[in-house]
Amino acid sequence: MFVAFHVQIVFRYFFNFPIGWTSELSVIAWLWLVLWGAAFVVKEAREIASTCLWGGGPPRAPSHGNHHGLSIVILYAASLPQRSNT
Repeated sequence: MFVAFHVQIVFRYFFNFPIGWTSELSVIAWLWLVLWGAAFVVKEAREIASTCLWGGGPPRAPSHGNHHGLSIVILYAASLPQRSNT
């Protein structure tokens, strides 16, 4: 990430030739570092879970929530463009 950031600065300001992959690499590396680091630092009890949505609801609420989540995933997958065989 550090090297990609400096490559981006050199190419943009010294060669007047901005390259896009360095910015994308820096952002993706930063996100991975933050999320991977949080996985080791945050205790399991402090993690955000879906139980905060239906923890105080009726006993059947988690089951309904899982079904709703699955239906959203299925609808998203069905909305993806189909692959053409040309």
